[in-house]
Amino acid sequence: SELLPFLARVIPSSVTHLTFDNVLSNNAALSLAHILKSVYDEGGDEETVGSMSVKGSLHALAITNSPHINQSIFSSLVESINGLSSPLQFLRVLDLSGNLLGDIGSAKVLSIALSPSHSTSIERLDLSRNGIGEGSAVKRVLEECTSNDPKLEVLNMSGNDFGEGDVALQLALSLGDVLANLVSIDFSGNDLSDIFLAALGALLSSNCHLVNLNISDNQFSSSSINSFLSRLHNMSKSNDSTQLSFVHLGGNVPPLASNQEMVLDEILSANRQRHVAAYMQEQNNSVALPLESDSADTNALSIVSDITGELKSDQNLPPSETITVLFSAPLVWRDGENAYHPIEMLDFKLEKSLLWQCFSEASRNIDLSYDNATTDRLQAVMTRGCKYLHFSGHGHPYSLTFEDGSGGIHWFSVDQ
Repeated sequence: SELLPFLARVIPSSVTHLTFDNVLSNNAALSLAHILKSVYDEGGDEETVGSMSVKGSLHALAITNSPHINQSIFSSLVESINGLSSPLQFLRVLDLSGNLLGDIGSAKVLSIALSPSHSTSIERLDLSRNGIGEGSAVKRVLEECTSNDPKLEVLNMSGNDFGEGDVALQLALSLGDVLANLVSIDFSGNDLSDIFLAALGALLSSNCHLVNLNISDNQFSSSSINSFLSRLHNMSKSNDSTQLSFVHLGGNVPPLASNQEMVLDEILSANRQRHVAAYMQEQNNSVALPLESDSADTNALSIVSDITGELKSDQNLPPSETITVLFSAPLVWRDGENAYHPIEMLDFKLEKSLLWQCFSEASRNIDLSYDNATTDRLQAVMTRGCKYLHFSGHGHPYSLTFEDGSGGIHWFSVDQ
């Protein structure tokens, strides 16, 4: 693991996602922090700076499940994210889940993600399972942040033992200001109770972007859930702009009654149907642009850009359409006797080349986004409004062969 941080020096610009999952020692994490900080230090020679292919290419960084790393070292890593000269200044996704950063460490990360004075534009932040607890430092960051143009779209704060502390209430309150741009937030597994649910129900109407709300595995009473469902119903009827389409309440103590599940499903189904109808109407009203130019002396221009590079701009081109490509490459599958069997790798490099060739010849402004095919990534891209999805993986008559996040196969059935 001591050599892993030096990947940051040699990875090609086509690599946009970098993950260290329970593989960094304290020394390795410290080396990574030093490498990230020194990439653009003044006085660095041209050869050293030029070798840092990470410049402007890393859009996603994950350092997860590493509670053994000293918090002071994590603090150095977090500081390397910020700054105009940081190699992570273009970072859009940051996953620091399962590291026990605590209240102060998590507050520092959240401050960088939310403060307008910082140069980063993080859109997805995962601070789950970090032992925030009462979260006085996190609460203070939320209170003091005054961003008028919030960038954060997805926030995972699950498994942080908020309990009866004020930090969960402040997070709910912030949905109307510094978290107003969120499309997904996860409060699951925090021992939250009725006080929080009542406040959340009253504040949901202040956020018209929220699509996915996870409040599962908490302790809401049956009467509190009824009140919450009533607020959802009234909000759905009175506010056509509400985007809320998914609310997760599984694992609650006590469990939801069948009639409560039915009411929740009816409310959310109506919301989704209204959104689909509005989208179809918008598409019908839009004016279709010709695929080819009428000018004989002008060649049709195609811009096909990966998320690894900057988009080319041309005022004569229609707005870009993003196609999300999910690749599944599990290494093994497990049989009924828990024996592991290897899985043949597909030629994703060839398929990627073919996709580029096809869309380059389409004479359209198309943006391709590549990601791993896991259920979490699928939900993330759908939450963000993915219109076009291409899946590449091994075939199966009854399931899609997704990855489980640990190198194994996840049988993603139609029912799921």
